[in-house]
Amino acid sequence: MTWPRSVISGVVAIAALGASVHDTRIASAEEHATARTELPWSFAAEATSPRPTRGTPLDRELESVCGTAEGGLHTVAERLMERKARGLPYLDLDGLSFAERVAGEPHPWPRAFILSTPKLDPESAKDKLRVWRASFGDVGERRCGLVTRTLPSGTQVIAAIAVDAVADLSPIPTRGRTGSWVTVDATMLVPATSAEVYVMAPHGAPRTVPTSLSGSKVRARFPLSEPGAFVMQVLADVGSGPRPVLEANIYADVEPPSRTPNLAAPGEHASDGLGGLAGGGTGNAMLYAMVDALRDSEGRGRLKRDPELEEVARAHALRMKEVAQVGHSLSDGDPNERVQNANISAKRVGENVAHAENLVNAHRALYGSPSHRQNLLDPGWKLGGFAVIPGEDGTVWVCEVFVER
Repeated sequence: MTWPRSVISGVVAIAALGASVHDTRIASAEEHATARTELPWSFAAEATSPRPTRGTPLDRELESVCGTAEGGLHTVAERLMERKARGLPYLDLDGLSFAERVAGEPHPWPRAFILSTPKLDPESAKDKLRVWRASFGDVGERRCGLVTRTLPSGTQVIAAIAVDAVADLSPIPTRGRTGSWVTVDATMLVPATSAEVYVMAPHGAPRTVPTSLSGSKVRARFPLSEPGAFVMQVLADVGSGPRPVLEANIYADVEPPSRTPNLAAPGEHASDGLGGLAGGGTGNAMLYAMVDALRDSEGRGRLKRDPELEEVARAHALRMKEVAQVGHSLSDGDPNERVQNANISAKRVGENVAHAENLVNAHRALYGSPSHRQNLLDPGWKLGGFAVIPGEDGTVWVCEVFVER
């Protein structure tokens, strides 16, 4: 049995916010004067990569340990530093991703690092950055943005954000006019066997648009069909199954948000009464509750839980945790093969996989991704098998398998 593109429906992986080093010091009175005040967001004129960076000599020296300097990521690191100085909470995965889109930085799966110290020792800081860098890895080129600052209290801080860049993007304006067309021109940095462009319009389900892959070049065009916010995502198969490689937000005849929008996903509160993983709740039950509530909200119908599919999902979630990689084919077969090997009959098979700080963030990230949302809301899916495997670091590995018979 093959696994055609029409079957996977763009189901891909979401990675977690990476290991962060947080301090526990008490903020000074001077810092409290500006604490808890979020500065307005200001969207870049275009989404593109790579772009030139800036910074002090120390920034550049430490950044070189983290990865290849990327201007958009440097802007995000500046935002992380500003939030740190103001005593605001650390950004989780969806917050980091939003900060990337604001900066015009198109690479998904960001990881953040924040280190506070009474006196910054560059060599010690480099050692910590190397440990952090080695704690995650994927394919492509490691890109990084890093900022250092001395706070009014005298505390010295490093804020960094890193991604594994799998593709680069020619400029796409973040603002447009209704009826105009957007051209997607991307360059793969690793070999890809296929590519698709997904578009999420202000209303309706996500959709694919005609896409060409020639050598390393991915090209597509789509219209801004109505006023509002659009999300563009490039999906490419780079060996371990399809995954998002580029994302951009475009606003047609509306201004981008200047304040942090509500990043909650429909259904995420449906599991609130189940105790949470730390409180003895069952991850599978919590995930089913979220997805059922999401599908209810869109009139898609709930999934029937299938124990055999749950075993398929569990085995793959364990495999992802074992190899510390998110993917659909990790030497254990693709989703179709795994379902077939379990002697489960299926007309179509779909799969979402994720690694995130917690289940709510996994659900948010999957919902916020056009290709994943299409899978979550596909009316053809009738059976589901979900698995949630806790990691030793407090994160979760998630696998959702969907079947139409």
